[in-house]
Amino acid sequence: MEIDNNKHIQNAKRFLEDIKRGKKPDSALLRDISTLTLNLLPKAAVLGTPLFSAIWRQSVMATVEPVCFRENKNQIEIFLTIRSRNESYPGCLHVCGTPIRSSDEKDFNFIADRLAINEYKIKKGKLKLQQYQPVDVKIVEEERGPVLSLAFLAKLIENPSEAAGNWYAWDKIKKNNDLKIVPYHRDWLIPTALKYWKK
Repeated sequence: MEIDNNKHIQNAKRFLEDIKRGKKPDSALLRDISTLTLNLLPKAAVLGTPLFSAIWRQSVMATVEPVCFRENKNQIEIFLTIRSRNESYPGCLHVCGTPIRSSDEKDFNFIADRLAINEYKIKKGKLKLQQYQPVDVKIVEEERGPVLSLAFLAKLIENPSEAAGNWYAWDKIKKNNDLKIVPYHRDWLIPTALKYWKK
């Protein structure tokens, strides 16, 4: 897309003048500035959390959420990680997922490998999706904005260290209302994935 530099410069000046005068810039100006600025970024640029979250708030973000179950001593267990203090739902347990990025190869297994390396701290190929398509899809509300949650069943070929997460008994999670867990993971994602895992 061709960038109109003169328009960009004029809008930037208007924006700065409004800020200096303590005036809130109008919506049209904000849209113009945002559009022109984002179009200057390379297609696969790393946006960083603040910018990514700001874009998310104005759109619906598709996320790949691989749910890992196992049976251990006649109990169904699920692998969960703890969200860091600088994320939404800080300190909560959650199914480790990720938004689909423009830089991702158009392959869900590529995204699973990214999760394995960056989040589970295990080798590429050690988090296996059990089917190519999600078992279910739902638009859910998240702190940062609406999410198109793509629920997958997955299998851990290599057990991550405790630093990356742990196995939790599903029955205990259901019965313990004081346990901090991302709400839509407890209410929709995990129960939905479990129905397909049991089949």
